[in-house]
Amino acid sequence: MKTCRKCATTDPLVFSASRKTICKTCKNAEDKAYRMANPEKEAARNKKWQQDNPEKAAARSRRYRKANPEKRAASWTRWAKANPGAVNAKDAKRRASKLQRTPVWSETEQIKQLYEHCAFLSESTGEPHEVDHVIPLRGKNVSGLHVSDNLQILPKRIHKYKGNRYACN
Repeated sequence: MKTCRKCATTDPLVFSASRKTICKTCKNAEDKAYRMANPEKEAARNKKWQQDNPEKAAARSRRYRKANPEKRAASWTRWAKANPGAVNAKDAKRRASKLQRTPVWSETEQIKQLYEHCAFLSESTGEPHEVDHVIPLRGKNVSGLHVSDNLQILPKRIHKYKGNRYACN
């Protein structure tokens, strides 16, 4: 029978095969204390692991984002409050990009009506809708214009999924 040298437990189910003298709970606590005491070593180890395993790191990030949407939203809110200059710069870049992609011949009245119709749809259906650029203004492979022919109304959940991609049907 094994006995943990830290907490004196003798339950065989709490010992890992490789740890002979310390139970999993005590080992996890020991590891956490080391990580907290050595943050720079932990950061370097994580960075090296991410460089050596980019696919695994990306998959881990995707799983975390999917499993913790509230934590991510709270983290973004904290960051945005702590960095108002960066948020303002990002918003200004978006507005400038939109202005640069709005030609003189653009039908501004039709665009305004489309945005008003989007607000009406959101209010009448109870599901939030957003105006989307079919061809993104700052796409990776192609960039569109801010004109009525390039705009569509999508439910927010679909627009969020589409993101800044050109989803040709």
